[in-house]
Parts: sequence; structure tokens; C-alpha cells
Amino acid sequence: NGHLCTLRYIGPLDAWPNFTAYGVEWDDPSRGKHDGEHDGKKLFECRVEGSGSFLKSTKRFDKLSTFVEVVNDLYVNGEKLTNAVGGDLISIGSKVLEKVGFDKDINLMRLENISVSQRGVTDISYFYDLHIGKKHNAILAEALRQDKEKIQKLGLTNLKSLDLGYNLISDFSYVSHLISVFEETLESIILNGNRFEISFQIDDLRKSFENIHHLSLSATLVTNEDLQLLGHLFPKVKSLNLSMNQLQLEEIINLSHWTSLEMLDLSYNKLTATKLNQARLPSSLRKLNLSNNHIADRLLLPVSIMNNLLDLNISYNLISDWKCVEYLGCVNSELKNLRINNNPIYTRALAEQNSNTLPLKASVGIIALERLNGRAITPLDKQDAELYFISKVSNRFIRIEDFDPLNSNRWKELAAKY
Repeated sequence: NGHLCTLRYIGPLDAWPNFTAYGVEWDDPSRGKHDGEHDGKKLFECRVEGSGSFLKSTKRFDKLSTFVEVVNDLYVNGEKLTNAVGGDLISIGSKVLEKVGFDKDINLMRLENISVSQRGVTDISYFYDLHIGKKHNAILAEALRQDKEKIQKLGLTNLKSLDLGYNLISDFSYVSHLISVFEETLESIILNGNRFEISFQIDDLRKSFENIHHLSLSATLVTNEDLQLLGHLFPKVKSLNLSMNQLQLEEIINLSHWTSLEMLDLSYNKLTATKLNQARLPSSLRKLNLSNNHIADRLLLPVSIMNNLLDLNISYNLISDWKCVEYLGCVNSELKNLRINNNPIYTRALAEQNSNTLPLKASVGIIALERLNGRAITPLDKQDAELYFISKVSNRFIRIEDFDPLNSNRWKELAAKY
């Protein structure tokens, strides 16, 4: 039914004496029932807690396809081609007619974006018997050569964005194979929801796809080691999506060699401030999304990174102390866009009927701030906020001593200004 899973166990199960059991780990953990146990006995391991279940061997799996088959089905024989090129079919009543002279090859040449997401696309090696000893490499090489010819015949000569998300591609070398076909034009590749085995030979590490500027690896369970290998393949990536990867930073994440990276999405993981503060991130970062994690304390990222950030999203975390936000104003004078909604500090402020002061605090403490939680902060808003706080301080409703010592210079500036 289109749901993806990884086969972790094939064998007997006491509950089904007449059937072979498949133990599977679902990509969607909500479909799982356990961690691979049956009657107290561990039969397989799950990478994501609670995502395992058993299926009878009579269960029919969905049909798998090659990349070429899916593109033909969707864009040559199906509806997407018509929609993508502006409509070459005409309707007369209930009948749909094709215009005379319609040239599918020419239209495919005009396509800049292709999506084969959720279509059962798998590695080309799946369709060949590769358990034949010494002939393995030769047969696979020939299969890839033929596959490349078929892809080239599609005529996708202007392809800029390719979405391979939520398929069954497990060998990253096949991704490299596909990219190499479109290497001259391809700029963005989306690989969300695939589960890769990433291992490269020395020759693979000599390759690099310098035209790829956007790479999305959401929900792939990619590891820190994988990311270091991938950094060699994609040296010019500016935007990297690593959301929903169950990252807990048990080992220190190292993206320092992604030296062109400007936008990084680490949302929907299990990151804490303590672990993030040890992460090695490139100083080229301008936009960082850390929403929906477990951040409760100050982000003590290196000053070289904090000083350059223009956009930071720390919404939907566990931040309960406003000093975490004050600190951002101390170490980053360039931050223009901040999202901090749906943290405990907002819940507490609402309970105290004091929520209006939160935007004021942010706009006063972070000098360059232009947007807070998606709302624009105008110069008049900022002036009103500054005057409001000066009045509160002068009337001792707010004590300077309560603010972060690192922020004292900011309050001195306000005092001098007014």
C-alpha cells in the first residue's frame, strides 16, 4: 500500500506455524508494534524505537520499478507531462484529445523538475542476479551502462531538480550514477525517506558533483560518518536538509568540511544544547533550523558561527529561561529573523498574562532583528520597545542586574540613546 519497510528477519514464528514470518522495520514508526520481540524473545533489531512488526510470507509487496520506467509512466504516458509543459491536450465535452504534432521528446527536453517520489524506484542491481562470483562487477557495469543509455534517450537535457524521495534506493552509488547522467545541469537532488548503505571506494571519493547546491536527506537515518563521506561528493552544497533523522549526537556531528553550506535544517531530531554546542559546523552558515528538538539551555555555538547567522529557528523546543534568548543578542549582532514560538517561556508568559513583553524583549536585546516568529518588526516597533524598557528600568519594574552580564553594553547604549 505504498508504505516502506526494511526486512530485518525471515524465519519461523510460533504464532504462525504454517507460515514463514517477515520481521520488518517500518519507515513510519507509527505502524510499528514492538522492537523486534515475540513472546519475550528478541528476533531482530530496529534502528527506530517501536517501529517493528511481523508479516506473513503470503503478504504481497508492491511492484518495484526502474527510474526509466517510472519517468515513462508519469511523464510520457501519464498526466504529468501535459501539466508540466502547459497543456498539450484539449477537452471537448467528456472527451480528451491530443493536439496534432505533439512531440513528447521535445517537451521532455523542456522539463527542469522531475519527481518520481513514492514510486517504488530501486537500484538497477536489484533486477539482475548478482550472485555469480567473478562476473559480478562486469555484469553490474554492463547493466549500469545500458541504464545510462536509456536515461539519456529520455531527452531530459535541461533537468535542474530531481526528487527521488521515499523510494527503495539503498545503494548510494546508484544515486551517483543517476546524478552523473544529468551532471551538467542538475542543481538540486531530494533523497528523503530512502535508507542508504553508504560506502565508497577510493575511486568514488575522487568524484565530486560541484553543480549540486541543494541536497535533502530528511528521514534517511543518515549517520555522522555518512555525512563526512558525502561531503566529498558534494563540495558546493549550499542548502542541506537533515531533518527527521533521529539524530541524538551520541558522537559529535562534524560538518566543518561542508565549507559552502549556508542553510542547514536539523529540525525534528533529538538534539540538546549540550550536544549542539560541541558540533563542528561551517562558519559559512547563514540559516539554521533547530526546531522540534530538545534544546533547553543556551546555544553556545562557536562565535565564528553565531556572528554570521542571519536566520535562526529554535521553536518547539524546551526553552524556559529568557536568558537563552538574551544571550543570542550578546553574541550575534546580525541576526535578522528569529523563531522561538511554542517554547515553555511562551506558555509561562501566557499564564502570567505577560506575553506581550516577549517580542519587546527580543527586539530590544537583538539589535538587527527584523522578524520575530514570522512577524515583521518595524522601526517604530523597535523604538516603542526600547522606550518601554527604559521606562520599566527607570521605575525599577525591571532590574538591570537581572539581565545577562554579557548584555550590559546593550543597556548602556539604550541609556545613552534616551
